Amino acid sequence: MAKIRILVASEYPMIRDALHQPLETAPDFNVFGETDISGGLQQSFESYSPDLVTIEMPSLNALGLRAVGAFMKSNPSAAVVVLTENANAICVRSIMATGVLGYVLKAAGRPFVNQPHRISVPVLPTVMRSPS
Repeated sequence: MAKIRILVASEYPMIRDALHQPLETAPDFNVFGETDISGGLQQSFESYSPDLVTIEMPSLNALGLRAVGAFMKSNPSAAVVVLTENANAICVRSIMATGVLGYVLKAAGRPFVNQPHRISVPVLPTVMRSPS
């Protein structure tokens, strides 16, 4: 089976590096691109055509919600998972309402990446590919 091509997005290079390593060690993932959210996300998405975009958001404030919402409006078929520390139910509902496929708390830690349930069933048709 082909590996799932992942684009990692965060405003902070250190966070992008920290996300890249555990994702890359998973046998079915290939992290092939990294970008910042404010200036490079749309261009990187168009250039790389990833199967999955992980967007790290330090906090889900109004600016972050608008950025993700605008990205999802421009790319409604994008498979996006948001990674944040904000567990507030209102924020979770707000970000999920933008059309993202998942919301992962940073507290889940590295073991989450290696769990078989890490990609939920609704994501599978979009992300998984049949063998070439």
